[in-house]
Amino acid sequence: MLLSDVGRTLLGLSLAIVAASVCAGDSRQNAAPYGIWTRGETVVLFAHVYPCPPDELPPPGAAQLFVSEDGGKTWGKRGPQLDGSVFEYIYEAKGRVWIVGEHTAEGPASEPFILMPDESGLGWSVHVIYEDAAELESIVVQNNGDFGAWIRHLKLHDNGWTGPLYLHKSSDGGRTWRLVGRTNNAPANQAAGFKKIETQTATWRVADQGNGVSVVERRTDEHSAWKTVYRFPPNVCGP
Repeated sequence: MLLSDVGRTLLGLSLAIVAASVCAGDSRQNAAPYGIWTRGETVVLFAHVYPCPPDELPPPGAAQLFVSEDGGKTWGKRGPQLDGSVFEYIYEAKGRVWIVGEHTAEGPASEPFILMPDESGLGWSVHVIYEDAAELESIVVQNNGDFGAWIRHLKLHDNGWTGPLYLHKSSDGGRTWRLVGRTNNAPANQAAGFKKIETQTATWRVADQGNGVSVVERRTDEHSAWKTVYRFPPNVCGP
C-alpha cells in the first residue's frame, strides 16, 4: 500500500465500538497491552492486536484501544483498529484523552495521527497530522490551546531517510492541521500537555508476565500489594 493510500485509509476509518469482551471466547485476535490510563473505575489499555494465526500480520500488529468501565472486570474495543501502527503519547483534559501515534510497519515511520475523543470521552476518531513519510519528534499543547507537532518530513537519500523539521498546528483539538513552516528545533520534552504512554499509574498497572501473558493489576494505595483484576491469555485464538 502506498503511503498516500494509508493516509486516506486512516482518514476513512470511523469510530467502531465492539461490545465483545477480550477473553478466551474471542477466537479472532491475540491482544498484547503495553500502556494504561485510568479515571476512577474507567480503564483504557493501549494494545497491539494480532489476527489468527499470529503470523498473518508482522509486528507491531495493529494498534487498538480496550476500555473497561467496571474496574477491569469486562473489556471492549473502542476506536479504530490501525494496522501497522503504535500509540505513543496521550493528553488528558476534563476527563477526555487525546492519543497520538504513528504508522510504523513499512520502512520509516509515516503519517503521524491523533485520536480525537468524542464528547463522552470514551469514543475516538482518527485524524492524520501529516500524510507522508515522517518522524514525529514532539507534540505539545501551546499556551493558547493549540496543538503543536514538530515533524521531520522524510525523503530517501543516499545516506538513508532524512529531511527537514516542520511545525504543524491544530486549533480545533486535532481535527484539522496546518503546516506553519520549517523550524530548527523541537521541544526537548513533553512537559506541555502530551505525555509518553506509561505502563503504570499510582494504583493501576499492566504487566508482561512472559510467554505472551499480560495482566492488569490494581492496588488501593501506593503502599499496598498489587492484585490481578484481569489476565490477557497468551493466545485467545483458540485451537
